[in-house]
Amino acid sequence: MNILFFQDTIGVSGGEIWMADAAVKLREKGHGVCMGCPSGSWMERRAESLDIPYFNYLPEEEFEGHLRWRLCETLQEEAIDLICCGIPGIRTEVPLLDAAIRQVGRGSIVLRLGITPGKGAPLSPRRLGLGFETVSNIIVVSNDIKTRLQMEYPGLSDRIHVLYNGVD
Repeated sequence: MNILFFQDTIGVSGGEIWMADAAVKLREKGHGVCMGCPSGSWMERRAESLDIPYFNYLPEEEFEGHLRWRLCETLQEEAIDLICCGIPGIRTEVPLLDAAIRQVGRGSIVLRLGITPGKGAPLSPRRLGLGFETVSNIIVVSNDIKTRLQMEYPGLSDRIHVLYNGVD
């Protein structure tokens, strides 16, 4: 399986570290991995240091057309089967990723949520992928987050999975 890890934050926190570690482990297991990250971000520097292929982009909204082009190019060239997207980030990523997948005709999205809903960026239905059939699953880091999401969005129950940080 070929996996694109997409993160749109500049700095580093648990989500970025988890993605880099997951990319390394999955590559060791024989999967193709690459990253999409903002120019000058921690994730870009980490991808370089780990020798993981990546594309970078300017995170400002006025460059979103360029980002979509880079996404489509990567989905095709790397034969991406799955995009693992860390949320919340700078923007609402799901519509952008969904559009690229539909344009290229391949792939699905798994969202990873490491914070409790209501803290940080708001988690709207659109942000959680509701209404986008390309969002196959949501990974959360605790049962508390899973329970809160299930209460707020009962239709997501079967797509939410707990994967604790630090678990291989």
